[in-house]
Amino acid sequence: KLLKSKNFELIYSTGGANCAHYAASMLKKRMGLPWIAEIHDPMYNIDWPSNTKTKWSRKLEQKICKEADLIWWFTDKAKERAQKRNPLLGEKGHVIIPGCECPKFSTEYIKGEFFNLAHFGSLHETRNLVPLIRAISKNSKTDPSFGRKTRLHIYGSHLDSYSRTEAKKHGVEGMIIEHGRVEKDPISGKSGRQQVLEAMRCSDLLILLHGESSDCEEYIPSKLYEYLWTQRPVLGIIWKNKMLERMLKEHNHTSYQNNEIAEISNSLKQTFNLWKNNMLQDNGRGSGFPTSQAVSEILCLVKNYLS
Repeated sequence: KLLKSKNFELIYSTGGANCAHYAASMLKKRMGLPWIAEIHDPMYNIDWPSNTKTKWSRKLEQKICKEADLIWWFTDKAKERAQKRNPLLGEKGHVIIPGCECPKFSTEYIKGEFFNLAHFGSLHETRNLVPLIRAISKNSKTDPSFGRKTRLHIYGSHLDSYSRTEAKKHGVEGMIIEHGRVEKDPISGKSGRQQVLEAMRCSDLLILLHGESSDCEEYIPSKLYEYLWTQRPVLGIIWKNKMLERMLKEHNHTSYQNNEIAEISNSLKQTFNLWKNNMLQDNGRGSGFPTSQAVSEILCLVKNYLS
């Protein structure tokens, strides 16, 4: 009914959900319109278990690379691997950094009683805080004031089993505060989202976790784009992703591989000393990845294709 009532110019699938791309392929066959596909997450990885779901994703990726007219991924490595698996992709593949709009922060950073580290988002066995906890423990032993004054806040989830075991092993459970999923505050009326943004903006150091699986080479944690708008320092603990390293470095933030405990420890110590001496102020710059930039790139690609 919708197809009969409107004259569409193109099909745009975005996922996320793989079924969105499958639906787009069906529409293309019926309507004969140009199809552009935006791939958010790795659709296939050679290290994934060989089951029905993986095989279906692999076939869908082949279908997209063969039938779609324009396709873009969010990282260089994701496009590179897809191109290698699907030579029919040809020149149709592109890389676009999505970015995000500047969040509406309602607070300003003010130095508090504690050196507050903060992680936002999910935690699980392949994306855990073990490297950070080891670094915190190391500094607490060499500098008691670091242990007394440092707090690690967890927003959006609770500790995964690996992180919890590690925290207990090193005796730093008291330094970790689990906020879990933040809901609307009935007293202030602030939504969970607004409270999270305030906590992000007021943190002394934002922790960006990447993970420890081969998928990590193909994605950028979306939380990074919000972090960059806060103007607060970011410490990235990452795994084999040169593009992510470059993005953090270009914005004057720090990153280490997840096995570089000594380096993470030293970085925490340096940041703690800056905080202690009231020298950990905003960096004065926003994000270099506004959504307007991504939209301009997309419109340019579509315009060139349709013309």
